Amino acid sequence: MKPHMNPFGFEDLLKEIITDGPRGAILLSASLVDSLLVGVICEKMRPLTKNEHSDIFDGTGPLSTFSGRINVAYALGVYGRKTRHDLHSLRNIRNPFAHTVERMDLDASLDKLRGFHCIKGDSDGKNARELLADITRRIALYLIWNIGDPYSKFGPPDAEYRYLIRNFD
Repeated sequence: MKPHMNPFGFEDLLKEIITDGPRGAILLSASLVDSLLVGVICEKMRPLTKNEHSDIFDGTGPLSTFSGRINVAYALGVYGRKTRHDLHSLRNIRNPFAHTVERMDLDASLDKLRGFHCIKGDSDGKNARELLADITRRIALYLIWNIGDPYSKFGPPDAEYRYLIRNFD
């Protein structure tokens, strides 16, 4: 698999999603995807100074939220409606885990995880943790492919990569 032979070191993060507690798994998944969204959006923007970047992406900046980043990347044409749906679904699963001290169970989100477009046809027999890791991997690979000039970094996508991202729009 050319375009994602651990180009940014996220394979260890995916392993952690499988082994961490439910809260850590979903927060790590969403954080990784959110970080990649920042990279994709920055690729579409003019070069920014550190302060300009901070003014836009941090604190109360216009792109300081996961939701805002999802919507802006969609508006910039990075992905289509199905992918936007999957990203908002990930955010919606993450939110209760991030904003409560109550014990949370990832298995309660199994039906929601099975509803992601990016894993359509590939969810049978997988538990919630495995689905979350697979969803995270596919979304991360898709976003990495949209940062910069992937052909110069990875060459043309191979068959396995094309299979993994076949449901993205």
